[in-house]
Amino acid sequence: QELYESAVPYLSAAVALDSAHYRAHRMLGTCLKKTGDYHGAVSHYLKFVKHDSTDDWVYNDLAICYYNLERYEEAVKYYKKSLDIDSTDNVVWSNLGNAYSQLEQYQTAFNAYQRAFRLMPDDANYLYKMAKMKHLLSEDEEALSYIQQAIQFEPASSTYWNYLGLISESLQQYDEALQAYKKAIALEPDDYILWFNYGYLLFKLEKYNRAIKQFRNSLAINDQYYYSWFYYGLSLDRLDRSDEALRAYQKALSLDSNKAVLWYNIGMIYFNKKEYEEAANKFAHASNLNPNDIDYQVYYGFASYYSNDFSNSIKAFKRAIEIDPLHVNSWLGLAWAYYMADQPEEAKRTANRLLELAPDNEQLKTLLSRLNGQ
Repeated sequence: QELYESAVPYLSAAVALDSAHYRAHRMLGTCLKKTGDYHGAVSHYLKFVKHDSTDDWVYNDLAICYYNLERYEEAVKYYKKSLDIDSTDNVVWSNLGNAYSQLEQYQTAFNAYQRAFRLMPDDANYLYKMAKMKHLLSEDEEALSYIQQAIQFEPASSTYWNYLGLISESLQQYDEALQAYKKAIALEPDDYILWFNYGYLLFKLEKYNRAIKQFRNSLAINDQYYYSWFYYGLSLDRLDRSDEALRAYQKALSLDSNKAVLWYNIGMIYFNKKEYEEAANKFAHASNLNPNDIDYQVYYGFASYYSNDFSNSIKAFKRAIEIDPLHVNSWLGLAWAYYMADQPEEAKRTANRLLELAPDNEQLKTLLSRLNGQ
């Protein structure tokens, strides 16, 4: 790195003195690429290829710069130019696959990785990349075959065993997935993601006590990983260990306060504790982050109602009805909120609308009796 950085001023001086010094442009482009100045590198590489369009590797370097600038279409263009000159370079085919993958052209990416593998058939990483593309194409049976081949080449790769777990999980081959995750962990016990993946599958299988152990292992390695805290909390929540769940959720909240479902889950703990004002505060956050989720609005409406905050209760129930005009509990909550807010005409209008949806609702009958002075 220092060598490349030290060469930059000299090469810059050379091209300033002689702008037609194309070899210096190429060398300067390489030094700038190595130091992370991809914009500068592109400028000098383009000047070089105007002079010499037969150098396949400079096209590859130019494409790498565009790739790092997240300009993937330009990267594809120049990887192809490189391959037009030399189609036998497995590295460039793989790089082309990476660019297509970023463009979400997964089948085309697979084809590029397959070309790379045919040129270098003992490279397990290409099999792994092919498996990833097939998984992204929802062709998991084929993905499974490729990742199994990759493991045959490199049985000590935790990455490959982990991906075998993900694919097996997608195929609902849960025992195989659990065994694959355990193998990955045995190979790389300090990888918190591996512990999380193992725990997450146990959570999905409703094995919450076992899941909790794996999330703890993940957090022992990296206590800044949001999802381990969230699913640790959710596992505790499912076991009705609400105080412990709340502490885990609050830790997750300190790491990422922009997850609506997290605010909602915290709100539900307070709601079930009948701490309605605190619950309403949490549901308000969830509703602001995702105003189109009806559950967030409905619980915000009821928590506000029980907190005697009828104004916010009315707003929440009205928004819930906008989302689902046939949601009975939203109409019922709105009618009661109007009634408690001393708006009897609005309460009657709302109750009559609900009467069309749920004529036998007992709570509605009670409200109508009150409104009619019975």
